[in-house]
Amino acid sequence: MPQCNILTNHICVRLPGRYSPCCYWNKDYTQFADNPKKYFTTVDKSYTEYFNSELHQDVLQVMNTNGDWHAGCTKCKYLEDNGLPSLRTIGNEHSADHIVYLQISLSNHCNFACKTCDSRSSSTIMKMVNANPELSKWFNTSNITKADVYKMFQDVDLSKLKVIEFLGGEPFVDPQTTVFLNFLLSQDALSHVRFKVHTNSSFFPKKLVPILSKMKKIDLHLSVDAWHPAVEYIRLGSNFNTIKQVTNKWIEFSKEYKNTEITLFPTISSLSIPFVKSTVVAAKELGILHDVEFVHKPDQFQLGALPSKYVESIKDDYNSQYFNNYVYNEDYFKLLQAFVKDTDGAQSKFLKDYIPELDKYIKGE
Repeated sequence: MPQCNILTNHICVRLPGRYSPCCYWNKDYTQFADNPKKYFTTVDKSYTEYFNSELHQDVLQVMNTNGDWHAGCTKCKYLEDNGLPSLRTIGNEHSADHIVYLQISLSNHCNFACKTCDSRSSSTIMKMVNANPELSKWFNTSNITKADVYKMFQDVDLSKLKVIEFLGGEPFVDPQTTVFLNFLLSQDALSHVRFKVHTNSSFFPKKLVPILSKMKKIDLHLSVDAWHPAVEYIRLGSNFNTIKQVTNKWIEFSKEYKNTEITLFPTISSLSIPFVKSTVVAAKELGILHDVEFVHKPDQFQLGALPSKYVESIKDDYNSQYFNNYVYNEDYFKLLQAFVKDTDGAQSKFLKDYIPELDKYIKGE
């Protein structure tokens, strides 16, 4: 029975400004996929209004009353079927009776245009699509609803909050981050919570140091998909040398304030999989942790999009574990070919310059 405490002990605010059962939840295969009035509970309403909505009550009914996997919970099911921890298993470590976990995206303000992202999580991608409308088939476009944290949580008891997690855009280049942190200060919520932050390691927020240093614990996840120059292709807008410099500043911060645990946190995809070794080795040399996220969608970034001969050429002791359930999917490969063809020119970054071995397969050489 896939009991999920996340549904009652957790609040998730996703871009473009909507509540969601969790950050893994996928509406596409559910009854809400084509019914925005039921799904799109925006953050101009309070969390209590969302919790009582048809969407949230439906997921609660299916998962916690009926004891079935909800159609929108495919990511957790996929991870657990492959013997990996999921958000559900993490959430079940805590009581279901009060809010202990908050995940929040304040805006899509971001200075990167990552290949696996879209305009809902990146203002840079939104600008790129506006300048190149033909790319809208690859990158979702949405109007962003601005978060008003004081209204959203006006009737929510945060007194037992244990974990706060920032999601994308890029929190440390977003002015709303300061607003939110001040809200948490007003709720006396910072001194007793674990603060999880995902950052692209492009900017060190020196002005926020007085607030960050007061937090009980910071889990700093560096979203760097490859400790290799290829990161500049996978995460457009990044600069590998800048990433290294900012990472070192975070390491210095962690040594001074002792409240920060740093994890190099790449996303495993069809583009990043050749660089697992260099990333794991870098984490060890830097004295920081290493963990991974997996691309579940879009299909062109799943490992099944890679031809079997290419897979055999890149497999090693570091990445072979991720191919345990690998099955080549030609349709996914064709999507990858089309994606590379359509986006490389518009983004002025070319696969051949960063992952030449894969480029040969894409071009059928």
